[in-house]
Amino acid sequence: MTTAPTILDRYFELSDLAGHDGAAFDELIALFTPDATIEPNGAASVDGTVGITGFFRAFLARNAELKHVWSVEETPEGLLASWAVAGRRNSGEVFALAGWDLARLATDGRIAHLQVKAA
Repeated sequence: MTTAPTILDRYFELSDLAGHDGAAFDELIALFTPDATIEPNGAASVDGTVGITGFFRAFLARNAELKHVWSVEETPEGLLASWAVAGRRNSGEVFALAGWDLARLATDGRIAHLQVKAA
Protein backbone atom coordinates (compact mmCIF):
# COMPACT_ATOMS: atom_id res chain seq x y z
CA MET A 1 0.00 0.00 0.00
CA THR A 2 1.33 3.43 -0.88
CA THR A 3 1.63 6.10 1.79
CA ALA A 4 1.73 9.21 -0.41
CA PRO A 5 -1.58 10.17 -2.03
CA THR A 6 -1.91 8.94 -5.61
CA ILE A 7 -4.03 10.02 -8.55
CA LEU A 8 -6.42 7.17 -7.65
CA ASP A 9 -6.88 8.64 -4.18
CA ARG A 10 -7.92 11.90 -5.82
CA TYR A 11 -10.13 9.98 -8.29
CA PHE A 12 -12.15 8.39 -5.46
CA GLU A 13 -12.36 11.66 -3.50
CA LEU A 14 -13.68 13.47 -6.57
CA SER A 15 -16.06 10.64 -7.45
CA ASP A 16 -17.87 11.26 -4.17
CA LEU A 17 -18.15 15.02 -4.86
CA ALA A 18 -18.59 15.31 -8.61
CA GLY A 19 -22.33 14.63 -8.71
CA HIS A 20 -23.01 17.88 -6.81
CA ASP A 21 -19.93 19.98 -7.53
CA GLY A 22 -19.12 21.15 -11.05
CA ALA A 23 -15.51 22.01 -10.21
CA ALA A 24 -15.00 18.50 -8.78
CA PHE A 25 -16.54 17.01 -11.94
CA ASP A 26 -14.17 19.02 -14.15
CA GLU A 27 -11.19 18.00 -12.02
CA LEU A 28 -12.29 14.34 -12.19
CA ILE A 29 -12.33 14.46 -16.00
CA ALA A 30 -8.94 16.23 -16.03
CA LEU A 31 -7.37 13.25 -14.21
CA PHE A 32 -7.56 11.38 -17.55
CA THR A 33 -5.47 11.90 -20.67
CA PRO A 34 -7.41 13.14 -23.73
CA ASP A 35 -7.15 9.67 -25.32
CA ALA A 36 -7.70 7.63 -22.13
CA THR A 37 -9.86 4.51 -22.02
CA ILE A 38 -12.11 3.26 -19.23
CA GLU A 39 -13.15 -0.39 -19.14
CA PRO A 40 -16.24 -0.32 -16.89
CA ASN A 41 -17.32 -3.51 -15.18
CA GLY A 42 -19.66 -5.40 -17.48
CA ALA A 43 -19.97 -2.61 -20.06
CA ALA A 44 -18.31 -1.47 -23.27
CA SER A 45 -15.12 0.56 -23.04
CA VAL A 46 -15.33 4.32 -23.32
CA ASP A 47 -12.61 6.35 -24.98
CA GLY A 48 -11.38 9.91 -24.95
CA THR A 49 -12.53 12.98 -23.09
CA VAL A 50 -15.99 13.02 -24.70
CA GLY A 51 -16.67 9.34 -23.94
CA ILE A 52 -15.33 9.57 -20.39
CA THR A 53 -17.32 12.74 -19.71
CA GLY A 54 -20.51 11.04 -20.91
CA PHE A 55 -19.75 7.93 -18.86
CA PHE A 56 -19.35 9.92 -15.63
CA ARG A 57 -22.34 12.17 -16.33
CA ALA A 58 -24.56 9.07 -16.75
CA PHE A 59 -23.08 7.34 -13.69
CA LEU A 60 -23.42 10.36 -11.44
CA ALA A 61 -26.91 11.18 -12.74
CA ARG A 62 -28.17 7.81 -11.41
CA ASN A 63 -26.82 8.38 -7.93
CA ALA A 64 -27.89 10.95 -5.35
CA GLU A 65 -25.04 10.16 -2.96
CA LEU A 66 -21.82 8.11 -2.99
CA LYS A 67 -19.20 7.28 -0.38
CA HIS A 68 -16.08 5.33 -1.32
CA VAL A 69 -13.44 3.77 0.89
CA TRP A 70 -10.30 2.40 -0.75
CA SER A 71 -6.66 1.48 -0.53
CA VAL A 72 -4.09 1.89 -3.30
CA GLU A 73 -0.92 -0.04 -3.99
CA GLU A 74 1.68 0.26 -6.70
CA THR A 75 2.07 -2.90 -8.79
CA PRO A 76 4.11 -3.67 -11.91
CA GLU A 77 0.87 -3.35 -13.93
CA GLY A 78 0.00 0.10 -12.49
CA LEU A 79 -1.86 1.50 -9.50
CA LEU A 80 -4.27 -1.03 -8.02
CA ALA A 81 -7.10 0.19 -5.80
CA SER A 82 -9.31 -2.09 -3.75
CA TRP A 83 -12.55 -0.26 -3.05
CA ALA A 84 -16.01 -0.38 -1.59
CA VAL A 85 -18.80 2.11 -2.22
CA ALA A 86 -22.11 2.73 -0.51
CA GLY A 87 -24.64 4.91 -2.18
CA ARG A 88 -28.19 6.03 -2.63
CA ARG A 89 -29.70 6.07 -6.09
CA ASN A 90 -32.02 8.88 -7.15
CA SER A 91 -34.86 6.36 -6.81
CA GLY A 92 -34.07 6.11 -3.08
CA GLU A 93 -32.58 2.61 -3.37
CA VAL A 94 -29.54 2.08 -1.16
CA PHE A 95 -26.70 -0.06 -2.52
CA ALA A 96 -23.19 -1.26 -1.74
CA LEU A 97 -20.51 -2.64 -4.06
CA ALA A 98 -16.89 -3.68 -3.76
CA GLY A 99 -14.18 -4.33 -6.32
CA TRP A 100 -10.91 -3.09 -7.70
CA ASP A 101 -9.59 -0.58 -10.23
CA LEU A 102 -6.33 -0.88 -12.13
CA ALA A 103 -4.93 2.38 -13.50
CA ARG A 104 -2.12 2.65 -15.98
CA LEU A 105 -0.64 6.13 -15.99
CA ALA A 106 0.73 8.25 -18.81
CA THR A 107 4.15 9.85 -18.55
CA ASP A 108 2.47 13.07 -17.35
CA GLY A 109 0.99 11.18 -14.37
CA ARG A 110 -2.61 11.23 -15.58
CA ILE A 111 -4.72 8.10 -16.07
CA ALA A 112 -4.31 6.62 -19.57
CA HIS A 113 -6.31 3.44 -18.93
CA LEU A 114 -8.65 2.47 -16.10
CA GLN A 115 -10.07 -1.02 -15.68
CA VAL A 116 -12.96 -1.33 -13.18
CA LYS A 117 -14.10 -4.67 -11.76
CA ALA A 118 -16.84 -5.23 -9.22
CA ALA A 119 -16.45 -8.25 -6.97
